[in-house]
Amino acid sequence: MPIDGRCSGLEKFLQSINILCKYAHNRCIKTMPYSKKIEHEQVCQHVTCFCPYPSCSFAYSPWSLYRHFDVQHPLSATRFTYNTTFSVSVEINQKQIFLQERRGSVVFILHHEVQQHGGRAFYVDCVGLKSTLKNMFVYHLAAESMDMDTSLTFKSVPEVHTQLPKHTFMKSYLTVPSMFAGDNGILSLSVCIIKDDPAALEVQEGELGMHDRDAHKVLKVVLNDPAAFDCSICLKPLWTPVFQCENAHLACSSCCSKLKSKCSCCGYNYNRCRGLEKVIESIDKISCKYAKYGCKETKPYNEKTEHEKDCRHAICFCPHPSSCSFAGPYENLYLHFGIKHAADITRFTYNTTFSLCVDINQEHIFLQEQSGSVILILSHQLKKQGRVFYIDCVGTRALKNHIVYRLTAKSMETSRTLKCVPNIYTKWSKHNEPRKNHLTVPPDFAGYDGTLSLSICITEGVEALSWILFGDD
Repeated sequence: MPIDGRCSGLEKFLQSINILCKYAHNRCIKTMPYSKKIEHEQVCQHVTCFCPYPSCSFAYSPWSLYRHFDVQHPLSATRFTYNTTFSVSVEINQKQIFLQERRGSVVFILHHEVQQHGGRAFYVDCVGLKSTLKNMFVYHLAAESMDMDTSLTFKSVPEVHTQLPKHTFMKSYLTVPSMFAGDNGILSLSVCIIKDDPAALEVQEGELGMHDRDAHKVLKVVLNDPAAFDCSICLKPLWTPVFQCENAHLACSSCCSKLKSKCSCCGYNYNRCRGLEKVIESIDKISCKYAKYGCKETKPYNEKTEHEKDCRHAICFCPHPSSCSFAGPYENLYLHFGIKHAADITRFTYNTTFSLCVDINQEHIFLQEQSGSVILILSHQLKKQGRVFYIDCVGTRALKNHIVYRLTAKSMETSRTLKCVPNIYTKWSKHNEPRKNHLTVPPDFAGYDGTLSLSICITEGVEALSWILFGDD
């Protein structure tokens, strides 16, 4: 079959992409050329590990699994410290005993099997990433007879599994005669798990979540050049049929027709680019560029940009005036702000009026909802006509029309009130554009020392939307 010619459009696309690791849903943020994808995934620290506890469906990265086990199954694990001997009592019907390092680190499983000849076999496995944990640990098992005149010891390296196999073949194990147990069948074992560097496996911070079992079936890519899929004429996202000239200038069907199949950039004729069409047609949906920050939304390519404007996982920047460099999804920003800048925050509760005293030199007051969510900034400016107040919000466009604020200032005989929707910024600055709506308070509303009292109420949710739509008070 003859070759139609070089598909420069497809080449341009391939050069513009990096591939997301298949464990991106476990918060791996690595991207790489397609040829490096398998190599990375074999050693990825975010590989999916499955909870070994019976009937538990949790599956996520190793560190999140350890934290999950620490929180959800605390009574089912024997806690231990590395390089320290501890005792475990094993009943005759116990097939597994879970062992977890005291800081919520690696989960080990002590396996127990009653053998046909009457002895009892023991060995240890662990759950985690094989490339990280292999040969990192050595375990010692020891058992003494009831009259303490005989002891058995065993030393080995635990097998590492991401998912505990239902039937594990025991290559090596400790066999303990039945006579070592008491009359009730309980046998005491001494266990020591040795690790050279106990600090190397501290649990990393990360949001727990459920594993998407189909995530590995989808090839996720990152467009380094977002314009790679755009028509070079109208700059709109391409859809089939796609045309290209010899210089790889791409055009949609509509533009190609208007230009009578001749490229306006270089004058060469357009031809169908079936290779790129096949790629476009194979794309069901595009991952949001904030996928590495937790967004699981996928959209058709022509809807991707609009979604990202409103994505609740968009990156937000810390507004604190200390030049704080923190940036992350807004849930993380709120947590950061509530911890790192707690001394500079006035806490409030939605739909509840509270009072603030504003000094004449205060330019900004940070407000944060009690549960640690929304960050608002009350701005204060001195103008000729009086003192100007308004409120901004740090977050994503997902918060648009979700919040309404009311500011009220009173003198002895007069009051002034502003009810308004805050401007929303992912990166707030005191130099943002002037507000059309603000509360102007005359100078005589303040006390002799320049302190002015404001009543504030922040409304959110249905009540806020009702006011926005219908003006209800």
